[in-house]
Amino acid sequence: MKTWQIEQLTEKIKQFEKGKEHQVCLNTGQDPQSLKAQKESEKLQELLSEMKMSNQTLQAKFVSVNDIKNKTIEELSKSLEKFEKIKEKAARKVVSLKTELDYTEHEARKEKERAHHMLEAVTNELHIAKRALEEVARREKQVLSSHCY
Repeated sequence: MKTWQIEQLTEKIKQFEKGKEHQVCLNTGQDPQSLKAQKESEKLQELLSEMKMSNQTLQAKFVSVNDIKNKTIEELSKSLEKFEKIKEKAARKVVSLKTELDYTEHEARKEKERAHHMLEAVTNELHIAKRALEEVARREKQVLSSHCY
């Protein structure tokens, strides 16, 4: 069938339905406006029912999403608490290590200073010993040279 034939048939069906409605109105004693209002009311009732169902579905989805959101917030809160504890523990460890490092550096400086003083003392003693040996060697030479002559 061609498109124009389908359109003509559709128009005839619509006219037939209007005629049928008009005949029903005449048989029941209703006016066409009243029948039209009744049909419109039925359509609106159907639409209202659909909207109520849609509203219930959306409310169920909302509850589900809200539950997921609450669980996610709880999990994030727990993770945050765990992270804060780890952070605090790490901060205490850093302070402890810093204190230990400061103490070790202080002790190393003291030890280095002690070693430096010892080195100076030993160096001084070596210089004194060297001078004494030089003096002994010089005297020995004198003694030997005075005995030789």
